[in-house]
Amino acid sequence: MSWTLKNPLIDAHLIGGKHIVPGVLLTEQAAQTALLLARINGLMASNEYLVLSQLRCDFLHPGVAPTTVTAEVSIRGTGHGHFGFMATCSSEGLELAKIKGIASKVVKVDAG
Repeated sequence: MSWTLKNPLIDAHLIGGKHIVPGVLLTEQAAQTALLLARINGLMASNEYLVLSQLRCDFLHPGVAPTTVTAEVSIRGTGHGHFGFMATCSSEGLELAKIKGIASKVVKVDAG
């Protein structure tokens, strides 16, 4: 994902004269990549929806915009209705964040 200074999400995050890519956006990039990998690899049906049920993020360095952030994601420990993933977000060779999560199938609860 390329983050520019024209992006309103980046423009709003000015810290010490530098525009910072918020950690929540790094996390979202990694989680969406994991869900796409799960769909491509047949770990979930096209009509299934998953939500993040666990998430751990370790932020190591700030991502200073403008920058391009790469999320390297692998899927781990697949099981019935869920899977785990691990990700590293980097920019220009610098690790910005390490992210681990579990995505679980949305279960519909009958109100009746």
